[in-house]
Amino acid sequence: MNRKMTARFGEIEYDDTNILYFSNGIIGFPELQKFVLLDHARKNSYFQWIQSLDDDDFAFVIVDPKHLKIDYKVQLENDDALFLGIEHPDEIWVGVIVNLYPKPRLNLKAPLIVNHKTRQGKQIIMPNYPLRHDIGRNLSAFL
Repeated sequence: MNRKMTARFGEIEYDDTNILYFSNGIIGFPELQKFVLLDHARKNSYFQWIQSLDDDDFAFVIVDPKHLKIDYKVQLENDDALFLGIEHPDEIWVGVIVNLYPKPRLNLKAPLIVNHKTRQGKQIIMPNYPLRHDIGRNLSAFL
């Protein structure tokens, strides 16, 4: 078990098998390539935190959009599927970044895609979806 001191959570523990690898980084942060998912403090929440292992200060809220009542379908290009080593659709996990301020919004344009078998991830661009999708003020129902 590994330990890491973070700005938001203090010391966290994680196993090497839980590391998500974004070898291209994420948009705007190409140097951040290793992350772990952390459960949100509230039990039964669909929201999670993704914490960088490369930068102690970098963590953000994400959610798998299948848990929300929105019309959202990820179209993965063949090149992306090959890059991620995806052989079957069941291997795909999707996370969208949640921006909390000034009001709760989802970034549907640039989801995080992870092959949950290999833990390899990539942020892709979905041109037909908005960068800021309002999810309403009643975010506390989810968090």
